[in-house]
Amino acid sequence: MMILRVRKSDSAHLYRLLESYEGVAGYSTLPGEKNFPWRDVQIHYAPDQLPELRAMIRNIRAEVPLEILEGVDLLDA
Repeated sequence: MMILRVRKSDSAHLYRLLESYEGVAGYSTLPGEKNFPWRDVQIHYAPDQLPELRAMIRNIRAEVPLEILEGVDLLDA
C-alpha cells in the first residue's frame, strides 16, 4: 500500500493519470476535512505489479507535485 498527498487543485489530474495506467493499481481517496487544501490517496496494487507501480509513480511525479506519505521505500529499486 502507498499513500500519496496531492493538492486538491491537482487531484482530478492525478485521478486521470492513475486511471490511464489501467491494471497497474487501484486507488481510493481517504477521508479528510473539507477545508484541507490537499487530498490523501491510497494506492492499492498487487505485489507482482511493483515494477510497473514504480514506473507509474515516477511518471506521475513528473506531472503532478505530490508527497509520498507511506510506501516511499517501495520506490527503491
